Amino acid sequence: MRTTPAALAVLIALLPALPACSAAPADGGEVLTVVGWKGGGGEEARLPELNAAFERAHPGVRVEHHYVGPGNYETYNNPKLASGTAADVIMVDKAKTRTWTDQGYLADLSDQPWVPAVHPELAPFTTVDGRTRQFTQENIGIGLYANLDLLASAGITEVPRDWPTLLATLDTLREKGKPGLLVPNKGGWGGVQLALALAVNRLAPTWSADYNTGRARFGPDWAPVVDELKRAVASGAVDGKLMLGLDACSDALTEFKAGRWAFLIQGAWKLADFRADLGFRFSLSPIPAGPAGSEPVAVTFVGTGWAVNADAQRPDLAREYVKFMAEPGNARLYCEAEGAFSTLVGGTTTLPAEASALVAAFDAGRWAGSPAQGLDFPGAEEVMGTALQEVFLDPTTPTGDVLAALDRMPARG
Repeated sequence: MRTTPAALAVLIALLPALPACSAAPADGGEVLTVVGWKGGGGEEARLPELNAAFERAHPGVRVEHHYVGPGNYETYNNPKLASGTAADVIMVDKAKTRTWTDQGYLADLSDQPWVPAVHPELAPFTTVDGRTRQFTQENIGIGLYANLDLLASAGITEVPRDWPTLLATLDTLREKGKPGLLVPNKGGWGGVQLALALAVNRLAPTWSADYNTGRARFGPDWAPVVDELKRAVASGAVDGKLMLGLDACSDALTEFKAGRWAFLIQGAWKLADFRADLGFRFSLSPIPAGPAGSEPVAVTFVGTGWAVNADAQRPDLAREYVKFMAEPGNARLYCEAEGAFSTLVGGTTTLPAEASALVAAFDAGRWAGSPAQGLDFPGAEEVMGTALQEVFLDPTTPTGDVLAALDRMPARG
């Protein structure tokens, strides 16, 4: 057949685009594209191992995993979602699931076989308007790390289990000249976590859902929470101004690792790091934020999950990948790497002995997903952090002013 110069020019122009238009590897198999802020950058979460296992279970399939750091994740994905070129499987959390579902980017997974296996308490984090949009992979405790050796040097033999005992313990430590509680609040993170612990030990479990539907407000519901936070700062149990200068991901970790402080509020994701680096005995317990004599309710960060791109090139294979991640054995590998609890009913996770008190609370059902995450408002936790920083700066700030600031949630979507 004779080829004209014009036709040849068109063919040559098309050649560079051919690899990008084809998702199949040279051997004729399939490529499944996955994007996440885990799987690299020191946050592997055993994903390379799990991806290899998925490939073995699906001969001819290759998983192309793109790691994108959390700071650039939305900037990376938003234009790809808008142009229809995003990955088949997308790592998400509650906020991203809400935003990207509202924009029409995530597939409905309500008919998937793993849906009934997920803890019903996590439904607010996995669904949007009653339809399942993600499989939540991990449920991570945020608790109180204790330097047991430092406590022993002050004659303290037990980690506090309720709020009054914690405040009394901090008084004892201060009298003995020993630094007490790190609530790293540069950026507002630590103050929010302490407030959330106070909240889940005092408010109804449905509070976030009620707020979303207009049946609840921070004012007056959170007045007891704000008052207790003010009390802790005003009494000196928490050095508010010092905490405003400490970052949860850097300065506070350095301080705690150096053995200078008795307690630190931080997530269970630091368990492996602390076990490797700390030169003293430590434990991880629920933040003791309940009334006198109560058993503490643990706050959990409902973490990473998996969603399917509504415009996925391999939609069926993408659903198979999410189903694979939801299988109990695979879910356990991921959770143990993250220091997280399973999101599956009957799912098991083995955490280190140092976290036995946190595990006991979870096993007894004494846990609640972060009320901040439960709010259907973009940037809710940032709004809360800014409002609560005022308490750390000046504990005489009127409670009503703090509550009003908390209720200034941004518009949805």
